[in-house]
Amino acid sequence: MKRNVKVVISIIVVILAVTGIYFMHPINRYNSCRLKNAVSSIKEKEITLNEIVPFDWDTVYTFNPYTDKETIEKAIGIKSNLIKEVKNETMVQLIFVKGEKIVLSVCSYPDKAGYNIVFKDSIKYSEKAVFNVDNSSGTTILTRK
Repeated sequence: MKRNVKVVISIIVVILAVTGIYFMHPINRYNSCRLKNAVSSIKEKEITLNEIVPFDWDTVYTFNPYTDKETIEKAIGIKSNLIKEVKNETMVQLIFVKGEKIVLSVCSYPDKAGYNIVFKDSIKYSEKAVFNVDNSSGTTILTRK
């Protein structure tokens, strides 16, 4: 009887661990915190995205509000449960990709994220894209020049 209880408890622990890893996306949370800290510490009025993003990336994407998940997956060439559809014009949506993996997916309101990075479509790391920095509202806003 004691052995059966141990087996059941072990199975429950494994299921909870796998479920937690699947739904919590620890790498995404870690990179999200790192990006928020990096953006909030900007003192310059102009900066490149390469200078502030604290993890490796090849391309960052953004999409118009209401773009469906399938269209996003087709555009970036990756299927992932990290991809969320933006349901409001004021939300931030960023998908950072390295190789064939999403290293950060952000879908949030600027005041919750602590920042907004404004550009059209996508930016490659090699572009060394320059952004104007506005810290006047309490939320850091980076707008591509």
